[in-house]
This record gives sequence, C-alpha cells and structure tokens, in this order.
Amino acid sequence: MRTTLLLILVLLPAAATSQNHVFTRYGISNGLPDNSVTALTQDKRGFLWIGTERGGLYRFDGRSFIRYGRSNAGIPSDIRSVATNGDDVLIAASASGMYSLRLDSNCTDRLDSGLNRALSRFGRPVRRLLRDANATVRLITDDGAMIFDPAKRSFTPAVTEWTPEAGLLGRHPGYQIRGSAVDGKKRRWLATNRGLILSENAGETIIGKANGLPCEDLRCVLCDAEGNVWCGTSDGLFRYTPDRCMIYVPGAGLPKGTGVLRSITTAPDGAIWFATSKGAIRLKDRWMTTVKRGDGLPSEDVRCVLVRGPEQMLFGTAAGLTLIDQGQSRTMVSAGGIDLTGITCMLESRRGGFWIGTVNGLIYWESNQHHVFTTAQGLPSSHIRAIAEDAHGDLWIGTENGVGTIPRMTLDRARVLVALAGVPILSVFVDHSNRPWFGTEGDGVYSFQDGAVLRITHDDGLMGNAVMFIAEDAHHTLYFGTNAGVTGLPDGNIGLFQLMDSTLYPYRQPVSSLLPFLRAAGTHPISIAQGLPSNEVLPQAVTLGRDGVLWFATSAGIVEYTPMPPSPPGAWTPDGASRVSPVHTVFLHRIQLGEREMSVKKTLTLDSEDRVLSVQCLFPSYRNPGHVRFLYQVEGMEYTWHESGDGRILLTGLRPGSYTLLVRATAGEGIWTAERGVLAITVSLPIHHTDWFWLLPVFAAFIAGYFIRRFVGSASPHR
Repeated sequence: MRTTLLLILVLLPAAATSQNHVFTRYGISNGLPDNSVTALTQDKRGFLWIGTERGGLYRFDGRSFIRYGRSNAGIPSDIRSVATNGDDVLIAASASGMYSLRLDSNCTDRLDSGLNRALSRFGRPVRRLLRDANATVRLITDDGAMIFDPAKRSFTPAVTEWTPEAGLLGRHPGYQIRGSAVDGKKRRWLATNRGLILSENAGETIIGKANGLPCEDLRCVLCDAEGNVWCGTSDGLFRYTPDRCMIYVPGAGLPKGTGVLRSITTAPDGAIWFATSKGAIRLKDRWMTTVKRGDGLPSEDVRCVLVRGPEQMLFGTAAGLTLIDQGQSRTMVSAGGIDLTGITCMLESRRGGFWIGTVNGLIYWESNQHHVFTTAQGLPSSHIRAIAEDAHGDLWIGTENGVGTIPRMTLDRARVLVALAGVPILSVFVDHSNRPWFGTEGDGVYSFQDGAVLRITHDDGLMGNAVMFIAEDAHHTLYFGTNAGVTGLPDGNIGLFQLMDSTLYPYRQPVSSLLPFLRAAGTHPISIAQGLPSNEVLPQAVTLGRDGVLWFATSAGIVEYTPMPPSPPGAWTPDGASRVSPVHTVFLHRIQLGEREMSVKKTLTLDSEDRVLSVQCLFPSYRNPGHVRFLYQVEGMEYTWHESGDGRILLTGLRPGSYTLLVRATAGEGIWTAERGVLAITVSLPIHHTDWFWLLPVFAAFIAGYFIRRFVGSASPHR
C-alpha cells in the first residue's frame, strides 16, 4: 500500500469533543417530594439537608428523605437557604423568617425554641445563609451582612458583605451565579442559570445539557465529604461524582459515525486505541485520530489493535491482518493454514513475538515464523476468545470450550486445564501476584493459585455471572465487567472469598452463614447508580492507561474510570478484610419496645417481661446508593455478627443481665467502619428471682416472732 498508516497518524489529527458527565437524579419519582430544590448543606454527621421551594426542608441519608415541616418542626414550606454552624445548629431561611433545628447525635433533630425566639427578632429578609468561622452563621441580606452566634444568640454586623462568588461575576458576563462550593481538590464549582461551571487552575469548564447535565437552571451546589457534587435545580436534585466516570459517545467525545466497539488497548506512548466496526480511533492528550479503509486498512471492521512501538503496529480486521513495520504495511489473509479474517485478540509475548487468536486457532508469530495451535495441538477448542501471559511466560488461552495453556518452555503442544473443561470462557487475566483469572459465559469467575480453586459468582457480590472482561488498576483492585455492571474487588478482600468455614475470631462461633454477606460487602459496584451509561459491558473492551485510568466500553458508550485508592487493611474480620477510620459513623435513630416508641438514649433499662426490642440505625453515605449494609452483635449475649441490610435490628429473648449493642456499616466500597457500641442494655431480674425477695419471708417471720415474744412476755405477770 502506498499510504502508510504512520503518515495518517501524523497528518490527520482531530480534537476530541467534550465528553459526557453522568448525573444521578433525585426527584418526585424516587423519594424527594418537591423537584424545585433551592438550598443544600451537609452537617458534621454527614446528613444532607435539602431546602425546596414548596415542599419544605428534608434530611437525606442516602436512602430516605425525612421531612421537617410545619407540623413536626414549625418550618414553613418555602425554603430559600439553609446552613449549619459547623456543630449542632441548623438554620433555614424562608420568606417568613429564619428557623432553627438542634442537631442531635441520635438523629432525633428537633426545634430549638430558644434559638428560634432569638432569630424571630431579626426582622429583615434573608437572601442567603453561609457557614462562617467560629461556629457562627453569616446572613446575607439586601442591606448587607450580619453574623449570628448561636451560642450567644446575638447578631453582629459584618464589616463587608462577602460571598464565595465575589470576584467571579466579572469573568462570566450574562451568567447569574447563584451559589458555589469547593471540593477536596480546592476546585470551585459554580451554580448558574446556564449550567454548572468548574473553575480550576487549568481553566474553566461549563457543564450543561450538551454534556450530561439534564437541567441547566441551577439554584445551589454542594460538595460533600465523599467527593460528590450535588446540584439543586428547578427540576430535581442531581448528584455527580467528578473524576470518576467520564462518558464518550459518538458526537460527544467520539467522532460521529463511530461504530460498535470491539476492543481497547494502550500503546507504549500512552495513547488509547479503540477498535470499532467503522475503523480504528487513537486518543492521545485529548486529541483523536481516525483510521479507516481509505487510510490504508483492508476493512473498516477492526477487531483489535496491537502497538508494539513507534515503528510497528498490527490491525486485526475482518479482511485480514495488517502489519506496519518501519513505515511499510502489508495485509495477510492467512498464516500457517489459519484464516486471519476471524481475528479475535492479539498479545505481545515475553518471548519476543506476538500471539494472534482467531476463530480457527491460535498463532505465535516471531521473525516471520509462526507456530499454529488448534485442537490438534491440544487446545480444548480452536475458537479463541481471550489470551493472557503470566510473569513466567506461560500462556493462558480462553476458548469456547474451556481453558488451554502453553508452557513457556515449549511451542509444540498445549495442555487443557481440567478444572474448567467444557466451560465457555469469555475473558482471561493474570494479576500482579501472577494469579490467572478466568471469566466464564455464565458461571462467574475462577482463579487458581497453589492448587486452590477460587470461584466468585453473583451470590458473592459479582454484578453478573457472565464475565466479559477482567482488569486490574494501579492499586491492585480487580475489576470484573459483567452483563449487569462492573464489580470492583480490592486486593486485600480476596481473602474473604478463600474462607470456606472460617470464624471472625478463632475462639468464637462459626460464621459460615455470614460469609456470603461479608463477601458481598467486600466488593463494590460500578453500575448506572455510580455513573455508567449502561450496565452491559462489552467483551475484551478494557485497558489500563499509563496514568492509572481504566478505559472500558458499555453498550451505550466508552467509560473513562478513575479508580479510588483503597484504604489500608484492618484486623477486624478474617484475613483480607479492610476498614478505615470512617468519615461518617453509625447513628442510633429509633428505639421501639414492642409497639411503644422509646426516647433515644445511650442506655436502656428493660424489664424481664419486655420481649421484643427494635432498633433503627442510620449510616449517611451517597457514593453507592442502595449498597449500605450493617453488621451487629449483642456483646454479653453472644459473639456472632449478624447482618442487616437496612439498619433495622430486632432483639428478642434477652435474659436478665447487661449487654452492649455493637454495629458496623459499609458504604459498598469493601470498607467497614470501626466497631461502635450504640446502645447499653440492662435487663432487670423479676422480683421473685432476686435474692432479697426470698429473704422477705424470713425477715417477716423474724419480726413476727419478735413481736409475739414481746406480747407474750408482757402479758405473763397478769395471769
């Protein structure tokens, strides 16, 4: 071919269009009674407070919304702004004045009548509330600014009217800046009437309908403690996790007309290559290059790309294999009797050559020499679906009928992995510890190490049993792309899946019934709820970029996923579990004795006749909605942990004695909070079981005998 693809890559660059940002909506359809959100803040416990235009004030813990209205808190429906003093006071402003709630550690937040009387003396309309220094709240009014001190219940004029947006208005002519927030990376997020603006050192980015934000009429913005950005709009509340999922679709991140994605790979120079049904795409430094039939490919249906260096590239297409070497290109349709029009995968080998998997067999190519492997050479099937090479140079081959392996010392014969004989394989991967993993068509994922077989399925927390791809990030967290989403498994939590009959502690009761729960909690999901455009991922379409970012494809677009660093391992559950000092903690919210509501305290005394005790715990978290889980134990009665999916704990049959209710929680990242004793329980003995009760008859007999003797003695002289 006269036109080399190397020349094409130099002469045909095109700027990548802006990518999509994924926002999760909360509105009337999923629990928030009013779509018109006007105010947002987060208290020190982690709960979100949401003010609405017509529905009043709500507290949100990631699961449910609790309303604070006229009937239960004296707060009107029209909320303009809301703020905390950073401690235990929350103030909400409306058209009719300001109102205060006292934030309790047991989450039974209540009206503070003393503070409300002080606030009622402030007779001016308040446009906005801001948390100020020294546990005070700044009030922005039409006449200036005031500082309210809840401790002293006093108002002090501020020297100047100050808002976080001061100095930014001039840089955004035509925009109404309605609020701002700063995230953990010191970036400022601006809520405007035309969308969300991200302001950072590298410049400013406007996020609107064109790249993912469904509603551009923003009223307020908040950055929470978990790294999420919340946008209050006229059409609901939206959650966005920046730097986590960036979506590329045709016309927004990818060129228009991009076909079905076949595979993704990383080149030595850090470029990302996408093989599609309508050509190959190269992405480097946000610049894209497309390579199609007119640019030298024999077919635009590109199955896979392998870049071995700046001078050598291979394109597997529906019309054969195109090899570019030192600027010269040639296309081959067969090699060693194997048809190259059905290439499925390619891999650079530690041996010096490269492997080519096809629907008709496997080829090892080096220095224009090739070795062919089919069922005749020992493979379980000639239809190759995935290949991976371990640190020793042994090759693992996934086929439609099982797994084959070619030892590093030979190129003449393959072996069959008996443990997976007949199992259709979709993906193969070797992790950093040189352990091979095999994703199956519907049987979960398998791994083999030191003669032990490890299997993980949907029952253990895998999103789906059809494992399309397997990858590993720079933090050694494994990712299993399935037909129902992606599952992340931190390296430290693999030990949970290796325990078949274990205990939380050697001297405590077996917890085999709890292990499935622990395993499920040891993984974390990546699905539509976390920002994916679709839960269905594509086979083999995954790669790890040199910057530590994972790239994988779903049926609705390509995802650029930034992994979160795992936390250091802890020593609570069996070897391999992880925990950290929590950003949030578990809160005791409600206590019921039978059908009777009890006041929430840290200690509780029961009679022996009290049979049923119900406790509700809360754990505010928003990163993985719906995946918060709890473990609890009653210390003093048993040493076994029990699971609770919703934080409701039911205790029955407590015998007289002293107990402590211990609770842990996880937000679905495989990390558990520290153990916390939320309630001390004392069950008193029945009166007839106490020692002093049985002394009463003896004491009564003694007293009676004493008085009888005195009576008899005093009566004797008169006889």
